[in-house]
Amino acid sequence: GSWSDVTERHRTEALLEANERRLQLAFRASKQGLIDIDVPTGRTMVSREYAELFDQDPETFVESEDTWAARLHPDDRDRCVAEFNTFLNGKSESYRTEVRQRVGTGWKWILTHGEIVERGTHAALLAANGRYRQLYDKQYRFERDRFINPGEDFTPEPEPLVARGPSRSSGAL
Repeated sequence: GSWSDVTERHRTEALLEANERRLQLAFRASKQGLIDIDVPTGRTMVSREYAELFDQDPETFVESEDTWAARLHPDDRDRCVAEFNTFLNGKSESYRTEVRQRVGTGWKWILTHGEIVERGTHAALLAANGRYRQLYDKQYRFERDRFINPGEDFTPEPEPLVARGPSRSSGAL
């Protein structure tokens, strides 16, 4: 009885640790950060990649709604905060937005996806999580077009070919 219970517990713990390592590798490889929000208390837990996305020390960085809102570009702040509050108030099942956030002395375009994780009694939102990633120029244009016109094919066009040196067909050597 107890021998098999301990063995099963160790096996389960090993599987959980392996799954967590794979998840961390996936987030690191995709350059995405993760945030978990305890909605009633406002406490957050962020991944190492989330802190690094904003050039913060993962060991000391603490995220809050105030620090997040302070990083938002002034032209994006009102819209973004309103969309986020609609989500937190349970009026939307998900949250997705593109927003400029201050990083150091500059701005990064960030794509954010938020989802409800847990509801309590009377459908009160208890927990939510979000994924953040930086949008690079070409990637940003693709994501923006896909977001604005979902369902349409916005496969990025191939980069134009650039001639490198003389062409064999031109007769030049």
